Parts: sequence; structure tokens; C-alpha cells
Amino acid sequence: MKKFVILAVALSLFGCGSDTPSDTDSNTNIDSETIETVGIGAICGGIEDIKCSSKLMCKREKQMAEAMGTCVDTVVDKDIECEQTKAPVCGLKGRQKNGYLNECEANRHGAEILHEGFCKVEPIKNNCKAPVRSVENCEMFMVGYEFDGTECQEVRVAGCKAEIPFPTLKDCQMECK
Repeated sequence: MKKFVILAVALSLFGCGSDTPSDTDSNTNIDSETIETVGIGAICGGIEDIKCSSKLMCKREKQMAEAMGTCVDTVVDKDIECEQTKAPVCGLKGRQKNGYLNECEANRHGAEILHEGFCKVEPIKNNCKAPVRSVENCEMFMVGYEFDGTECQEVRVAGCKAEIPFPTLKDCQMECK
């Protein structure tokens, strides 16, 4: 009986070397597409939707999907060296709220620190003092209206989400007289 069990185990192990593809081999057939990117100072965006290389962003003169821009580095102060300590903060750079690994990284990127932790979309509906802001870094363009203290104005932002006080000019004008 012992010999039979050893023979059965040996035969089952012999089958492990078969020519049939394994589950890990099947992952090599995944459809993928190579995206061409451009470097710092190059033209980006536009109708062709030209993408910037990693760690660069497309700075557009107009916040519109079809607008052309220039690839710029997101780091403002390259002299600052940061440890990779994970202590996330939410920072504000221009009209965009973005998460940073830690306070040092936020400073290195020229962001004003808003609070500790990850960025969230704040409830600001019908708030005449709230600005239009994007949250996180995506190339999704949104339009909102804010009151600048004198009049309501249209603001376009690019991000994954947005904090928009008023969805229409009329709503803003009715609330912020």
C-alpha cells in the first residue's frame, strides 16, 4: 500500500510539468496600449490630448479639455529633501486641493497645507464666500460659479472632483446680492 501511495504522489507531481499554460502565463495576453508622453517644456493637451511624462502636469492657459498647455514640473523647490514618512496632509496649490505624503512634500510642491489627512470634498453649496476648487489631480474639467465679493463669475477647474458653490450664474446672483 505504501508503494502505491508513493507512486500516486510521484505521478501527480510529474503532471505539474505539463505544457498547458498556467494562470500566471495567461496574464501576458492582456490587451494594453502604450501612451506616448512628452517631457518638460513640451506642448500638451489639445484635441490630440497629448500627455505629460510622470511627475509633470499640463499647465493650460484656459481650463478646457481642448486647450493646449505646456508640461511643467510639479515640484517648486527642488532643494528641499523630504523623508518618505507617511503622514498625509491636504494641500492647496492654486485652485486645486491635493494629497501629499507629508508636510515636507506639500512644501516642496509649493502647496499651502489645509489640514492633516486626505483631501475631501467640502460641502459648500450656496456659500457666497466659498471659492470653486478642484480636488485631486485628474484631467476632468468642471465649471462652477463663485462670488468674488462684487459679482458672480464663472470658474473652470480640472480635477477628479470639485467644490462648486453654485452650479449656475443665476443661482449665484440670487444668493449673493
